[in-house]
Amino acid sequence: MLKGLPLYMVLIAVGSLSITFGMTRNLPLTMQWILLISGTILNIISLIGLFIFLAKQDSNKKA
Repeated sequence: MLKGLPLYMVLIAVGSLSITFGMTRNLPLTMQWILLISGTILNIISLIGLFIFLAKQDSNKKA
């Protein structure tokens, strides 16, 4: 039923950890920016995918 849901949740968690790690650790500036940008992009993509996944699940229940 919800086979793709754990994947999106893991992607959101990884993106959030990437942002947190980039902000809290004493890393070179380029590495901080790479972690922040990649974490933000990963979160945006996974949230869009999660919204689409849940919308499909909702439409399947109504049909």
